[in-house]
Amino acid sequence: MALTVVHIALTPLAGSPVRIVNALNRYTEVRARLVVLNPYAYGNRTFTGDLDWSSDKEKALELLREIDIVHLHHFFELDDNPFGINFNKVCHHARFVRQFHTHPVTIARGDQGRAREIVNSAIPQLVIGQYHERFYPRARVVPNIVPLSHDLYRPITRTESNPVIFYAPTFDHSAWQVPNDSTRWDTKGAPETEFLLHRVVAESGNGRVVVRRNLPHDECLREKQASDIAVDEMVTGSYHGTGLEALAQGLPTFAHLDSRTLNTLAEVTGTSCHPWLNFRLEEAEKPLRELIQDAGLRRELGAYARVWMEKYYNDSDMVLHYLRAYEDLTREPDKFKNFRFDPNSRRAMWFIQQQDDMVWECRRAQVAGRLGTEHSLTPTSHANKDRKSNGIVHWIRLILNSSR
Repeated sequence: MALTVVHIALTPLAGSPVRIVNALNRYTEVRARLVVLNPYAYGNRTFTGDLDWSSDKEKALELLREIDIVHLHHFFELDDNPFGINFNKVCHHARFVRQFHTHPVTIARGDQGRAREIVNSAIPQLVIGQYHERFYPRARVVPNIVPLSHDLYRPITRTESNPVIFYAPTFDHSAWQVPNDSTRWDTKGAPETEFLLHRVVAESGNGRVVVRRNLPHDECLREKQASDIAVDEMVTGSYHGTGLEALAQGLPTFAHLDSRTLNTLAEVTGTSCHPWLNFRLEEAEKPLRELIQDAGLRRELGAYARVWMEKYYNDSDMVLHYLRAYEDLTREPDKFKNFRFDPNSRRAMWFIQQQDDMVWECRRAQVAGRLGTEHSLTPTSHANKDRKSNGIVHWIRLILNSSR
């Protein structure tokens, strides 16, 4: 389908938009470009891109005047936004679609009313097929794209005498302390996970833990590719782009996928099987020890992960989700008015949101029970974050030691 599409993002969004653009250009007739307002929004954590609004504004405006579709990756008003243009006026003939990559309450900075406005916004919606989809009933589910043929996303020969466990958390706050104006999804449980990994390695007498933050994405990929085991996150119930990258690289990859995430993954891939080592943080110690000691098992699990990605999560197939969305947007836009699930149905919302939230709350309560108090699990603010950080390390020890 010969369409022209410009993707618009405020930040690189961990490289998700540019991978979509590259796959569209490689595997379909769609001609796509990406414009990012602030490519360096994450500091040293940089990603490859395309057009930079500050230096390529005229080229971007030229494209926007002629394209068929504007694919938005952040929530902002079309006539009042950080780009300083009125997209409705500049993009004379284009249709708009907006993709969500973030919890609506996070986008709304804790304002529940604003979050409802975001969810009910009129522009046709897409949502990334991870935990996020359960909060957007009208959004069509689309996958994160992983370029399997790229050298940095391929398996390499690994050293096996001293296996490396790779972990790259985005956030530093605890698994169970939800910050103000945030949600339980805005964590990867970094303090608890790091403590567990270092303890398992120390007590196993084998292995090494590599934790990486604030690195250029290509550098992070190289370090992960040279590792032997990867940890995505084992707290919230969702997987992330870093885990998909690790599976593509042929790494045994730990993550916790809850019931809704598993259903969504099956919807996107067409299969109910998956290669994740699906353990919650509280259950991960023994399997981590097993993987550290057993090189043959690591090889088998890693090889299966790569084969699964090639068969069920190949970028040449995954990008067709976007192509079908564009076709419907131009030919049958009313399809985007349909609800995937009924947000007013108590039964539907029980299975889609509540049951997994209750499991998380139960886990959180068990942690509090081991501590003997709920105080340590109350939301934290920036003002008291440093004061509580030492206490976090103390109760991580208590929790993990008491669960052995």
